[in-house]
Amino acid sequence: MKRRSVTTGIAALLLLILATTAFAAPADKATPFKGSWDSFEIQTFFPAPPPNASTMHVDLDAWGNATYLGNYTAKFEATVDVATCGCSTGDTIHFIAANGDSLHGVGSAVGVPAPGKPGFHEVTHVFAIKGGTGRFVDASGSFTVIRLVNLATTVSSGSFEGTIVLH
Repeated sequence: MKRRSVTTGIAALLLLILATTAFAAPADKATPFKGSWDSFEIQTFFPAPPPNASTMHVDLDAWGNATYLGNYTAKFEATVDVATCGCSTGDTIHFIAANGDSLHGVGSAVGVPAPGKPGFHEVTHVFAIKGGTGRFVDASGSFTVIRLVNLATTVSSGSFEGTIVLH
């Protein structure tokens, strides 16, 4: 009787191992990537200060908490066409995760006056994930940041959401 229960137990264990490996998620599966966003930016205007500026260079420091990153910090750079569209392309972002791994992305953005909030702009960034270090080597995916910027203080807050694929 004891031999039969050991054999049955081993068979059940083998079935469990087979079932968990057969239905394991593939390594290249897109999964949700989202988090909070707080930031402070330094704005440099060219060729002159507003209202005569045509271009604004933005250096931004961000921080928050996100899936896959934990508590993170980030550096962001963009050159904004303030004369015609309030938009930018070729933006770069560099996240540093809680464990020191980094995640990089490139993207574009557009900022518009926030409805019903004088002195604030709503900025929407769209980024493509372009890899990183540690567990983010060869990562891909995309995410959108939506943040509300106080034009007087250049402090902003918001969130981001998208998907990430870890290869």
